[in-house]
Amino acid sequence: MSNRENLKEWVIEALTNLGGSGSVVQVSRAIWETHQTDLLDSGDLFYTWQYDVRWAAQNLRNAGVLVRLHGDRSGLWTLESEVAVGKSGSPWNENEIAVAVESYLRMLAQEVAGENYSKAAENRNVMVATGRGRASVEFKYANISAVLDELGMRYVRGYKPRANFQLALRAAVMKRLGRHPD
Repeated sequence: MSNRENLKEWVIEALTNLGGSGSVVQVSRAIWETHQTDLLDSGDLFYTWQYDVRWAAQNLRNAGVLVRLHGDRSGLWTLESEVAVGKSGSPWNENEIAVAVESYLRMLAQEVAGENYSKAAENRNVMVATGRGRASVEFKYANISAVLDELGMRYVRGYKPRANFQLALRAAVMKRLGRHPD
C-alpha cells in the first residue's frame, strides 16, 4: 500500500517526465495519471494526497532535491540536478540515449550472471558522459525497463518500468538488442 513517503519519489518522477520542472497542478496531474491505482488503494492517503504532495515537495526542497530559481515564487517546482546541468526540458539526444542503454544493459548482463555491480557507479558514469542529473539518469533507466518489459524481457531489479518514454529510446534499445521496430 502506498504511503506519504512514496509521494517524494512520485514528485521526482513527475518532474523528470515534465522535463525537470512543473507547477503543482502539472505535477499532481502527472502523479494521478501514473499512480491512480496506487492512490485509490492507499486508504486515507487517497483523501489527502494533494495536500501531502506539497509536504513531499517541501521535504525535497529541504533536502536540496528541489530548488527555487532566483527566489522564484511562481509555484514552479524544479529539480536541482536539472538546474545544475542546464538540461531542464531538453529531450535526450541519440548519443545520450546510447550511453544510458549501454550502461543499463551492462548492469542487466552482470545481474543475470550473478556478478556484483554498482548502480551508483553506472549512474555517475552516465551523468559524466551526458551532463544529465542523477534523477534524470535514474528515470531513463526506469524507462529502459519499460521498453524491455514491453518486449517481454527481464529488466534490472530496482528499476521499476516507467512508461512515457521517448520513441527514440525504444528504437535505441531495439537496435542494441538486434531487433527491428514493429
